Order: sequence, then structure tokens, then C-alpha cells
Amino acid sequence: MLADKSVCLIRQRKFFWQYCEKNDIYNITTELTIIQKTYDCIQWYVPILTRLPKAHKFTLGERMINGLYTLFDGLIATKYRQKKLPHLYELNIQLEVLRHQTRMLFDFRLMSPDRYEYASALLHVIGLELGGWIKQQQGKSLL
Repeated sequence: MLADKSVCLIRQRKFFWQYCEKNDIYNITTELTIIQKTYDCIQWYVPILTRLPKAHKFTLGERMINGLYTLFDGLIATKYRQKKLPHLYELNIQLEVLRHQTRMLFDFRLMSPDRYEYASALLHVIGLELGGWIKQQQGKSLL
């Protein structure tokens, strides 16, 4: 009985990977790292943004929180789209807006230099992965 279950699991895994290769889905695991890093960024950033003074909390703070969630939602949705490139360009613009808003927080002295450095590094890593994903998709569109 136990041997039958293990054989069944092996067949399911083999079928899954064959299906992924056939439908060009095998790159999902590399694309998921950007989603995880964006998730981690949200977990770190949102509590900081919710503690801003009222003058900035309901303007800049809410815009940044909405921007982070929009980026996160867009990355997940783009993973499943057939034509990813136009959506990736839009997400890249969203990320650039978040970078400038982070700088604005620092310039308004609402964020310490250490936090600014860490936030910038988080957004930079997400940007590197997003740029890599865009280049990969540009290569596919040339074929």
C-alpha cells in the first residue's frame, strides 16, 4: 500500500514537470523570488508607514502602502499572464515611484538614515529582479 502511494506521487511529480516544460512554466520558481522579496518588503515597511505623523500618514504614507500592495498584486498577476512584458514595464514604473517616495520620506526627516538605507536596498533588490525578468521576457519576444 505504501509503495503504491510513493509510485503515485512520483508519477504526479513527473507529470507536473513535464506539463511545466511543455507549457513554458518552469521559470515560475525563479519569478517567485521577487514576489517573496516584495512580501518581505511590505512586512517591514508597512508598520513604519503606519507610524508616520498625521500630516504625512494619510497622504504619503497611504500612497506608499497602496503602491506596495499594487506592486505585490501586479507581480502575482503578471506571473500568470501570457503577455508579461507590458505589465512588467508598468510594475517597473510603480517601483520607481516607490523609490522616490522613500527618498521623500528621508528628505522630510521622517525616516532615519539607517532605515532609509535598508529600504533603498530592499527596493533595489526588487528592482534588480524585476529588471532581470524584463530582460528575460524581451529575449522571448525576439524569438
